Amino acid sequence: MIININMKQIGKKRQKISTIPLEYKEEISTIGELITETVHILVQQYMEKLKNSKTGEPISQSSSYSSEQFADLLEIGKISFGMLYNDNVPDEQNAIETALTAFEDGLVRIFINDEEIGAEDTNLQNVNLHQPVLRQTEPISLKEGDTITFIRMTFLAGRMY
Repeated sequence: MIININMKQIGKKRQKISTIPLEYKEEISTIGELITETVHILVQQYMEKLKNSKTGEPISQSSSYSSEQFADLLEIGKISFGMLYNDNVPDEQNAIETALTAFEDGLVRIFINDEEIGAEDTNLQNVNLHQPVLRQTEPISLKEGDTITFIRMTFLAGRMY
């Protein structure tokens, strides 16, 4: 099943969102399964890129830059030749646990076709601290061609003089 993931493109002047297709091999029925499978796919893509970088093989035909992408990368000084110089191999299980924890803690919001999933219950009177309800167990329904957006919430910090 092909699902489209919205990704922010690199660039200072033109902040754009592009859509990349990811192929999910199994049916996804809960938010936790969606997060787990997405992390698995992205770690596998990174591992393939790392392997190809070490052997010197081209990463893929899609890795060549369009003139617009080249201009954006030139502007921020991030033009690369597809080589990964960091040899650290990611721990997939740790990455999955981190992503699930970030979602449960409210640091990541997920939208399917512009509709938020797993929205928190803001009424604190309904919260039972002895039996927390994991939002990742909430059922979802995905169809071929759906668009998913992951938004990482960031804290604004500063100080006053």
